[in-house]
Amino acid sequence: MIKKTDDEFDRIYSGEFSSENEFKKDDLLLTLNKGTLVEEFDRDFSKEGLIFGDLSEGLQAMKALSFTAEIEFSAWAFEDVMENEGLIINPWIGNTHSKSIDYLSRTGPRVGNFGLLGKKLFHIHTHPSNMGGFGYPSDPDKNHLKHNPNLPHYILSRNHGITKYNQNSVYTVKDLNKYF
Repeated sequence: MIKKTDDEFDRIYSGEFSSENEFKKDDLLLTLNKGTLVEEFDRDFSKEGLIFGDLSEGLQAMKALSFTAEIEFSAWAFEDVMENEGLIINPWIGNTHSKSIDYLSRTGPRVGNFGLLGKKLFHIHTHPSNMGGFGYPSDPDKNHLKHNPNLPHYILSRNHGITKYNQNSVYTVKDLNKYF
């Protein structure tokens, strides 16, 4: 349910739809600055993904959504022509607690329709599950590196925070702490 307001912020709530198709809020997950989402609010974001014009708020939203739903999310940070940093989160409709799909890995060095959003900066995905939310890359995670080998790849996990990985090793890093 979309409700436009004149507030200077937008809110993301968890909840469920009733049999009458009314959304019943459970918890406030996140408060975002108005205009952070670069989307229309009448779409199924789980099928289409989300675009954030602010990298920090995008990463915070990705963490809140992924850790609440306990499914993996996959995203690309990007830099637009004005050198602003944003985040595009892949659709998560088919993702599970241990697998996410990256629809943008093979789009070359840019993201968005025809690369219009901007230049890829790094890839990040989550390991949110209480059953194994650690910062260790799986074999599919390591294979993912082959499509964008010159860019950093991170895991945001429930138990290890942020780790950076390559084909041979995993490092706990503070590279992205300024965004959280």
